[in-house]
Amino acid sequence: MYLAGALAETPAGVGRRPFRISLAASRVCNGEAGAWFEFHPRPPRRLGSGLAIPRTISSFILKQVEDTVRPLLSMAGGEGLTFSMNLLNPASNLNAIIILIGVSSVLFYFFFSIEHSGPGKVVARTGIIFLMIAFGAAFGYTVMARMSLLIGRLTDLIEFSDASYGRPTLWLFILTVVALVLLGRRASSAPSQLE
Repeated sequence: MYLAGALAETPAGVGRRPFRISLAASRVCNGEAGAWFEFHPRPPRRLGSGLAIPRTISSFILKQVEDTVRPLLSMAGGEGLTFSMNLLNPASNLNAIIILIGVSSVLFYFFFSIEHSGPGKVVARTGIIFLMIAFGAAFGYTVMARMSLLIGRLTDLIEFSDASYGRPTLWLFILTVVALVLLGRRASSAPSQLE
């Protein structure tokens, strides 16, 4: 009934054929429950934003800030206030205090409106130490990932080095040594640009 009324309200000057094709397609795809679809050939653009913005804020902002807003003391059922000192548990109270000190000192290190002298110098130096630890851990993680890839390649070379595969490890070793010798001779025979 609803669709018949909508067809009756369509002005005569407006092309009815595209509307009828859209009506037929929506009936086939959606049935009577999807009657709204005939009047919206595509979903509103704000729908995508409304779905994407909360997920983006949750994953890129709130998850990164979550550790800095953990409580320093926690309430247990009948025990009252408790303090957990397990460093292996990311949600422990001791870790929350370490993160609070680290974030505060790093932010103070980048606060250049006052001179870093006296107790401010100690806090700024603590921030530098936290930055060095963080960047060192990130660099170490990258190096260990590269070492893991190298170990995987070496494992493959050892696994496929027998005669049934034609001894590719031996041939690759010989090819590498020959290439290095040729490149070394070419570099020593080339005239120096500094002379």
